[in-house]
Amino acid sequence: MSIFRTIQFEHTTKLMSEYRTNLNGLSFEQIGSLFSLVKENLNYANRFDKPLVEKTEQYREAIDILNASEVPLAGHRVKLITSNGKVYENAIIDRIDSEGGVHICMNGSAFMYPLSGDVRNLSFSISGGYFAPAPGTKLSPLGRTDGRFWFFGQRACANGGIYITQPIKRWLLDDSKGELGFY
Repeated sequence: MSIFRTIQFEHTTKLMSEYRTNLNGLSFEQIGSLFSLVKENLNYANRFDKPLVEKTEQYREAIDILNASEVPLAGHRVKLITSNGKVYENAIIDRIDSEGGVHICMNGSAFMYPLSGDVRNLSFSISGGYFAPAPGTKLSPLGRTDGRFWFFGQRACANGGIYITQPIKRWLLDDSKGELGFY
């Protein structure tokens, strides 16, 4: 065994034991998911266990369903180019209005929660600053980017949020001519 692998194993074991993990009943793949959760959420106040891993997997699957859409949806990311040269690489679509317009948050955080108790039916609470509308027809597909999302683990409390990074569809909105008034 190499020295790097030994250090990595010792660090992983220490990390998993220090951060309230319970490996009972987890598959090998779920243990990998659990380790990734611990690494991204060192301030999490509750237990890392099988129900948390399963909840995280459900949210990841719901994000994958969002990625299958050919039209912009809430939670998708937008690369926005403004007339003054500022570029927002990961603006977030907050909502779609009844006319097909998108409402975008330039520096947002995406809290996920299920509507009607079904994780596949996600809703987002986007916070951060500034919000602005744009015609949905002005967006063009731009592939995917890593998006950061969060949800409450076992319960809502201080340091009770779980953060995950997941590939999400991204759109391009070029307002370099200033027609839409983004700044």
